Amino acid sequence: MAPETEPTVSVTLELSQRVADLLTVLTTGEYAPDDLEGVLMELVDHAQQGVYRPGAWERGWLRQAFGEDWESALEPDTDDVAGDGRVIFQRPIRPCPNTPPCGHPLSNHVGEDGALYCLDCSCGDDEDEGNPVD
Repeated sequence: MAPETEPTVSVTLELSQRVADLLTVLTTGEYAPDDLEGVLMELVDHAQQGVYRPGAWERGWLRQAFGEDWESALEPDTDDVAGDGRVIFQRPIRPCPNTPPCGHPLSNHVGEDGALYCLDCSCGDDEDEGNPVD
């Protein structure tokens, strides 16, 4: 059976020559990445570790750069449990199965005849009263 691969996301970055030159300095040294792309991938790897590992040194680095508000968007990752049963990693909060498909909060919906109508969308209802959400 072929190994499962994770879906990927492509991101295009444009850096000023000055920023590229500064970051390229990080390619010098015995354990350094070979090129600027490697430097950026290493930075991304450390940032993602700071997101999913609450005890990681990178968490403090991310707090300095982005504040602490983003941490409220995380929940314990119960799918990745340590050998002793402890939940030590975090993941982005998964949407509630009761979240309407339009993505707007449930509080922005009103019920009528057993259906929910979104007060924020105009995608499907002829009236401006809201939209039925399946």
